[in-house]
Amino acid sequence: AAARGDGPLVHLVILMLGSNDLKQRFSLSAFDIASGAERLVRIIQASQAGPDEGAPQILLISPARVHATRVDWGGMFEGAQAKSAELATYYQRVSEEFGTAFLDAAPLIAPSPVDGLHLDAEGHRTLGEAVVRAVQAIFAG
Repeated sequence: AAARGDGPLVHLVILMLGSNDLKQRFSLSAFDIASGAERLVRIIQASQAGPDEGAPQILLISPARVHATRVDWGGMFEGAQAKSAELATYYQRVSEEFGTAFLDAAPLIAPSPVDGLHLDAEGHRTLGEAVVRAVQAIFAG
């Protein structure tokens, strides 16, 4: 990003959040989690940090689905598997409403079987390659 008088110039913000919001202690539905992403999209679009003091472009990514695992999370992610399966639908609605680019990571990657939440090296590579293609498409258009 090139610097300008009052701060950095941001062309693109890549936003992928939501997996930790699936924790039972937060009592959030998939809709609630997507509403949080929507608030961040609104902030970014109002930031005037983009070219000509406009909004940066946004790539909103719905995270991979949480999978059942043998790891004992102490009930921390109880119900997360079902809620994570709903995230992409709500994230896509946010993307369409606010005109952002969208990538659903769930069909592309799965979390590591070790803990059912975090990506392994192959998952990171696959996601990174998908993000590169999405970014190239954003700037080609």
